[in-house]
Amino acid sequence: TPQVIGALRDFVAYTRRQVEIELNGAADNPVFLPDEELVLTGANFQGTPVSMPIDTLGGAITMVCVISERRLNRMTNPALSAGLPPFHTMGAGMMLAPFLLGVGLFGEQLIAVVAALGLGLNVTKTVVFGLSPLLTQSLALSGLLIGLCTIPGAYTGRWIVTHTPIRIHTVFMEAFVLCGAGYFLWKAGQGLGAW
Repeated sequence: TPQVIGALRDFVAYTRRQVEIELNGAADNPVFLPDEELVLTGANFQGTPVSMPIDTLGGAITMVCVISERRLNRMTNPALSAGLPPFHTMGAGMMLAPFLLGVGLFGEQLIAVVAALGLGLNVTKTVVFGLSPLLTQSLALSGLLIGLCTIPGAYTGRWIVTHTPIRIHTVFMEAFVLCGAGYFLWKAGQGLGAW
């Protein structure tokens, strides 16, 4: 919502201003003034002018994150998703690709970040579900075999990325994101038609 994000934006500017004031301040102990050949003992550095704005900024960021989490829940929760498939997600790579491209990651960097995130997510799932009685040995073995089957594809993908110009790779990724968005909107439109 613009009201929340606008307030966050204002507070980010305020926090930045406060931090810049403190970074440019002379709260060191001692303060050296070489032009005047003077040494002054300032003593008692106080972090409050920086800590209070940063602490409040954390609360403001949390508020925006809660709104995003609620929206994501509305899309993935079958009771709230207006007909989208239950727990319908496109995968971390698909959802993060626009943000990663936006911060300047491309080519091998983009793929490496998505792979690292996927690895972390899968390790977390393995630990969580490994402690559950629902994960049997046959399911664990099947998962391991499927994981091993992806290794040749990873090397093939790496070869393609290293031999593809960055401009073409970026266009491909943007087209991939647009196709995913189009599919998502199409599924959402089908769900809204059911109402």
